[in-house]
Amino acid sequence: MPPQVSLTRRSGTSLKHQIFLVIRDQITAGNYPAGASLPSEKNLSQEYKVSRITVRAALAELEASGLVDRRHGIGTFVTDHAKSAPIHATLSDLVAHIADVGRSTKVELREVGFVKAPLHVQTLFKCEPDQLFQRAVRIRSRNGIPIFHIMTMVPESIARRFTRKELAGASLYQLLRSKGFQFKAGTQTISAVLALPSVAQVLNLEVGAPLLQVRRLHFDEFMRPFEYMEYLASPAHFEVQMTLGEQDLPK
Repeated sequence: MPPQVSLTRRSGTSLKHQIFLVIRDQITAGNYPAGASLPSEKNLSQEYKVSRITVRAALAELEASGLVDRRHGIGTFVTDHAKSAPIHATLSDLVAHIADVGRSTKVELREVGFVKAPLHVQTLFKCEPDQLFQRAVRIRSRNGIPIFHIMTMVPESIARRFTRKELAGASLYQLLRSKGFQFKAGTQTISAVLALPSVAQVLNLEVGAPLLQVRRLHFDEFMRPFEYMEYLASPAHFEVQMTLGEQDLPK
């Protein structure tokens, strides 16, 4: 039986959407496995202390996301593809993870344009403050569920080599390789942040929800930085794994 969750009756996030988020996370966590039936509208309305209309709207949102199948007069059932294992990333095999994300998700280009880089990116590239970078925001989804909010920054001199259409159709890593850039090394920083409204909206999360943040800088064969990226993802869909050897354990 999934744990009971109290809804927050405040402005900013509707009760309908809160119910959607709670049930979605319970499905993702495996509390409702594929093929399982959800409680009835009546039981859900009693559990969350809301009207059946609100519950019905939340279930409709779950169905639109491909998580459940509502059968009139029978019930609501979790679909076969709703519970997908989280995407795993290892700290050691950076290239394999990039390729895995490209294979297992679909990409949607949301924003692209040329801007001056923020100070921390200027520092990483050791560039002048007025140097332009192509900033792109892409959303990667799996089974119709948005998983990653990805922001990339590439120097203008490099970004001018490919078109917006090319950027929308392939992983940026593979696109850069096709243009002659060979990945030699990279750095990776992992931290946690709270979802801002713009990110929460596209990832279908509540504002302020916890997110994993992965920041990466990629270097070419001459150890020159050529791509900076920031991944944002819910811990329900993305995990970072690290293997410990005997030498890593405290003595």
